[in-house]
Amino acid sequence: MDLKTAKSNLMITLCILYIVNFYLHADVLTILTVLIIAVIFALGLMTVRKFYGILSLSMAGFSVWMTLRSGGGLFDVAEITMSNFPLLMLIIVVPLLAIPFKEEGYFASVQTLIRSWNTNARRIFVSIAGFLFVFGPILNIGAMRIVHEMIKDLALNARMIARAYFTGMSTAFTWSPFFASVALVLFMLDTPVTGFISIGLPFSVLQLALGYGLFLLGLRVKGETRRRNDGLAADVPPLAPKDRNNLVIMLVLLIAVMASIFVVEIMLGYPIMFVVVMVSIAFPILWGAVRNRWRQLYDQFLAFKSTSMSAMDNEVLMFISAGMFGAALGGTSVSSGLQELLITLASFSFILFCLTVLAVMAAGGLIGIHPLVMVTVFVSQMNPDLLGARPEALALLFMIGWVIMAIVSPITPLNLIVSNSVNRSSFETGIRYNGLYLICLAVMGTVYVTLIR
Repeated sequence: MDLKTAKSNLMITLCILYIVNFYLHADVLTILTVLIIAVIFALGLMTVRKFYGILSLSMAGFSVWMTLRSGGGLFDVAEITMSNFPLLMLIIVVPLLAIPFKEEGYFASVQTLIRSWNTNARRIFVSIAGFLFVFGPILNIGAMRIVHEMIKDLALNARMIARAYFTGMSTAFTWSPFFASVALVLFMLDTPVTGFISIGLPFSVLQLALGYGLFLLGLRVKGETRRRNDGLAADVPPLAPKDRNNLVIMLVLLIAVMASIFVVEIMLGYPIMFVVVMVSIAFPILWGAVRNRWRQLYDQFLAFKSTSMSAMDNEVLMFISAGMFGAALGGTSVSSGLQELLITLASFSFILFCLTVLAVMAAGGLIGIHPLVMVTVFVSQMNPDLLGARPEALALLFMIGWVIMAIVSPITPLNLIVSNSVNRSSFETGIRYNGLYLICLAVMGTVYVTLIR
């Protein structure tokens, strides 16, 4: 058994343990879970990118040292190791949701739609950003890889692609419970998903409108409303009835998957992350049963196990180590000082507090700090009552900060995928092409959060 297969099998074992232990609450299963997490962390250090490896090992080592130095024992070390365990399950199983959509050919219908709009810059932008707006909340970063496969041979303008990618994908960051970033903040602030989505989803629509508005402004400044035909046939046949039906069914399924989360959470009262994990697993299994496509489901699962899971090393290590770091930091003098500073800022001016948080996070992203680290440190020291704000408002503030960091940071998966897709530097795609969008987003987000707090 090679290293990649061993890690994949351990991750699957973790998922099984997570579900079983949710109902049994057995100490022996908890101990086994901690041991497997430690093994996955150690194996991940052998294959992860060097920067991520050093940062993750440093945070984990420092967390263990702080815990032991403050009088904690092995039990306390195990406890902080489990801090982000539900989030690990989230990033592992959510990609399974893509299996039915791939097998039913829904993505091919979307590709046909995008190609039919090939000669119109506004429609191309809307179709790309719209696809990510719709599928991003479910498929996470995988949605970008899918849409890039659809358009990579269309010779589109790099600036337009980068702006459409970031605009569409950033909307999912601010509301989707399938995103580990959203789940992390809601978990740390003990905020119900229904309350957060009621403010996060409307804001994501504003984000989409902002991105599209800035794109239109750029076209008008250049006096361009249609892209030239780059040697491709301009007369693309209209959508066939089958493609139109696929698009409708696709939207219905997406709404059903989202609705199922709220129904299960309300009926059973389960934690939102457990609900998301169960829905992510149940949806493809239910599809396989209804459509009698067990063979295709099995083949897709094997492909997922051999490719997708092996590409998660960076995120897995960061979630483990950042969770440990945030948990170990609580109750220290650093934590107290940070809390006092945040409370002072918020009491003086809540707008100043918001802008300061976003500015610090943007600066952290520029120097290569992962958003997970910044958010974990900040949110773990937050007390919404002392700051005079609703937990939902603070959660949205940090999701806006996460978006900014994800776009400007040269090490985040979002920036790396976009820059590689358009063959431009991370600075060019993040700052040069989308700098104005980020400034407007920060201002709009500050006003929005201040109004709803």
